[in-house]
Amino acid sequence: MLSSRQRDLVSGTLCLVGGAGALLEAGKDTIGSLTSPGPGFYPAILGALLALVGLLIVGAALAASHATDDVGTEPVGGPDWRGCACIVGGVMAFIVVAWLAGLSPAIFACVFVAALGDRTASVRGSLILALVMSIVGTVLFGYLLGINMPLWQWPWAT
Repeated sequence: MLSSRQRDLVSGTLCLVGGAGALLEAGKDTIGSLTSPGPGFYPAILGALLALVGLLIVGAALAASHATDDVGTEPVGGPDWRGCACIVGGVMAFIVVAWLAGLSPAIFACVFVAALGDRTASVRGSLILALVMSIVGTVLFGYLLGINMPLWQWPWAT
């Protein structure tokens, strides 16, 4: 079992490596400029941000280990299988519901199922969160960004 310090070091290193990999791949495309971004612009920005976050996580873990000697000596518990199952179930619910009923119900289903993975969340709180995120997602993706996906569709209607 990994201590919390070791877990932070591993996760920070993975973020750093993933961000560096994204930067390398983005460098193969044209980056462009702020006024005229190329196809590698956004992957480069996201890769740089991911690498920066990884560097900050590793730095915080190393700084915390120097502050006290006993930091991170107690092992962190095993994986939260309920949370993992709800996250995967939320993604699968999004895929199925989007195919059957459209974007708005899919966002609702995804957020509701994923929120059930939190042991401290109530069903009522999960429903409210799913409703609010469904409204925000519909406005953002459906109307502001104009994602080419039906917001509502009824599979049983002809």
